[in-house]
Amino acid sequence: MTCKTELALLRERQLAALRTATGQPERITLGFACASQDRGFRVAFARQLGAKRFTCEGVEKDPHIASPLQRLQGLFRPKALTLTPEELDFSGLVCAWCGDATQWVSCGRCKAFICGARSRGSSFVCRPSCGCQGQTQALGDVDAARQSGSSPRPAIGRAAAPYLPRRPR
Repeated sequence: MTCKTELALLRERQLAALRTATGQPERITLGFACASQDRGFRVAFARQLGAKRFTCEGVEKDPHIASPLQRLQGLFRPKALTLTPEELDFSGLVCAWCGDATQWVSCGRCKAFICGARSRGSSFVCRPSCGCQGQTQALGDVDAARQSGSSPRPAIGRAAAPYLPRRPR
């Protein structure tokens, strides 16, 4: 085992002990997008202590469509947490833009979970800005962005307003 792996395992144990002491759930955020309207949104998932699955905690619509450069930058994010498909509960999750809830597909090109509004059966068609098409297959491991345990619940149905620092007087 490498030194980095040992340090990561030690950090995970320390975080688990801290969560147990504070009673805070573990939270992650995943990127989603609407296939028909080509608009993104984020979904916050939470896992209570002792639970095996992350459940949907809130949905936050993105105020703009990500540019190709922004999507490319998202590919180079460091991995924060790797989950198996069994650890995520998508039941009851509905697309924030078109209301579709038939299926969710993880696009191999844009790395977002895409609603099934443009897909039929096992044929997958991603959003227009991505253009990826193909046949679906079993979901592999999922890379998720971790949130701090004390973060507030994301706003549902509206984008969070950006806060700018005050001007010095």
